[in-house]
Amino acid sequence: MKRKKSKEQLMKEKLDAKWSKVVRARDKQCLMCDNKTNLHAHHVVKTKARGASVRWLLKNGITLCYDCHLNKYHGTQADAMWHEKYLSKVYEKLPRFLWDKIVRLANKPFKFNKAIYERYDEWLDKRLERIGGSNEENQD
Repeated sequence: MKRKKSKEQLMKEKLDAKWSKVVRARDKQCLMCDNKTNLHAHHVVKTKARGASVRWLLKNGITLCYDCHLNKYHGTQADAMWHEKYLSKVYEKLPRFLWDKIVRLANKPFKFNKAIYERYDEWLDKRLERIGGSNEENQD
């Protein structure tokens, strides 16, 4: 039997979907191969237990297509040259000083509350409007 999701879990899922939509709308194509279909938002710096304070920072997101994201980055189809290219592309978008700051923030404990969720929700909506993305629920 499925466990009912908490309000906190439902809000995190809602913000994850919005964050993904904003990152994909901003980048418009795969960072690695320029594919414009089947796009995924990818966290550059992994968030410890997916609850760190960098979870919804747009600078911590890049767009990859399905193949680059799941088969290469998370899978076994990439070689050392692919990963080297990935890192160089990431550093173009995310300067080293910012990368280091995000890594430090990602490893700090962070407690979310309703007010923080609501601010992120509002902020992501504004970003989506500014870059011209749709604010409807993601259908892919």
